[in-house]
Amino acid sequence: MGLDIRINLPKPGETETYDVVIVGAGPAGLAAAIYTGRARLRTIVLEKGIPGGQILITDWIENYPGFPNGIAPFELMESFRKQAVRFGAEIVADEAKAVGRDPANPDGWVVRGAKAEYPTRTVLIASHDPVVSESPLVDWVWNLRDGKIEGEAG
Repeated sequence: MGLDIRINLPKPGETETYDVVIVGAGPAGLAAAIYTGRARLRTIVLEKGIPGGQILITDWIENYPGFPNGIAPFELMESFRKQAVRFGAEIVADEAKAVGRDPANPDGWVVRGAKAEYPTRTVLIASHDPVVSESPLVDWVWNLRDGKIEGEAG
């Protein structure tokens, strides 16, 4: 039985804001969720499919450290998921569609999903999905990285 600790909860009347929104629940996204959750950052992971990502398309993983005899990808990713949840990360089935500045908080961001909006202080894109990597969402983030904040992804 794990301990579910909730921190950074909003005060009455405040909008609920996450410290970190992670787009993608593959190995990188879930590993990030473990670390951010362990650091007591309010974390949510958005995954449009099954948590685990593209690693799930293989039948056996033989080159992952700590498993000299190999491990089934579903078993490995279920361990990642359980550990992220144990440290307080929320994992939600939703597809990120856009990222933009939060009109209610000029220092914050909003990740717009197909089902909901997620206000946050930090966005981490951990997706290898070609649909995501070639989307306007990522184009906008690359422009942001280059210092060109021109608007939201559409």
